[in-house]
Amino acid sequence: MRKLALPPNANEASESRSENVVSMKTSNNNSKQLTRMAAEKRAKARTFAKRQQASEKIAVAAEELSAGVSEARSASAELSQAMNDISSGASQASSAAQQSLAVVIQLEKNAEAAMQATKISLDKIDITREFIRTTSKDIDNLISTISEASDKNIE
Repeated sequence: MRKLALPPNANEASESRSENVVSMKTSNNNSKQLTRMAAEKRAKARTFAKRQQASEKIAVAAEELSAGVSEARSASAELSQAMNDISSGASQASSAAQQSLAVVIQLEKNAEAAMQATKISLDKIDITREFIRTTSKDIDNLISTISEASDKNIE
């Protein structure tokens, strides 16, 4: 096949077209490169935003943890104070219980002594009662004997 001859201004048009094609290719490459750079920029911005959000979340969590630790420390101090108060109260109760025990032991000794004294008194009363009976019989016998003697003397 044979090539057709080009018109005289075809070379200029061809050059212009090639320049346009090169220009379009360059423009296309620049546009692709700009698009790629914009996408990279957006990806970097998203990454930065995600990092920023993560650091903010970590900061909030750290503040909450710090508040929790502070609250726990305060509760621990209150618990320690309550334990000291309970210990002090238990010590006082123990002392009072020991004093009460001493009083009860003394009361028991006193009651035992009173029981012994009561028993001795009852024994003395029984002895005295028996003595009174015996004396009463002796007096009755004496009266009876005196009465008989008096009756004999009268006769």
